[in-house]
Amino acid sequence: MKKVFIIIICSILFNVQGQDMKIPKEIVYHKASKKTNEEVKQILSTAIKNHGENLTYNQTFICGPNLWEYLIVNKINTKVSGINVNFNVPIKNGYKTMKGRAIQKRTDFNIIWNFLFEKKGLYTFTIRKPNTSELIYYWKIIPYDIEEPIFIVEINNIKILTDFSNKNLLHLDLIK
Repeated sequence: MKKVFIIIICSILFNVQGQDMKIPKEIVYHKASKKTNEEVKQILSTAIKNHGENLTYNQTFICGPNLWEYLIVNKINTKVSGINVNFNVPIKNGYKTMKGRAIQKRTDFNIIWNFLFEKKGLYTFTIRKPNTSELIYYWKIIPYDIEEPIFIVEINNIKILTDFSNKNLLHLDLIK
């Protein structure tokens, strides 16, 4: 009886946590292996603690529209070069075009990464899978399928979406 009770409790906990990762039918979502997800999660965790150390990207990574707006508000955008990228961001009654940035230089990456994590790295953070609403937001602003590894980093009341292609950073954005 005790064994059955433990199994039921574990099943309930697993199902409640699994609800956050419900993938809507309209989203094309490709899962990675558990091993790949864990490896990238470890790389991401280490990078947060060590100024982006060992975090790589293939020639370019995308700074999403919410993150770029956050960098503008904090006057970090003037320190970063790159190529403008337009995003159609969903709003209540349609879409709004917002700017993002394609970043190619490692120095620009370091400026953004350190701004996001330098002092915040001293605090605790959580790395988790995106929930349904976060997936919907991301799906609506990108022109490609969502492929794991993809994580949300929660740190000091900020949610940062990190999307990877294999083990290389592809996209960074803030989730509002």
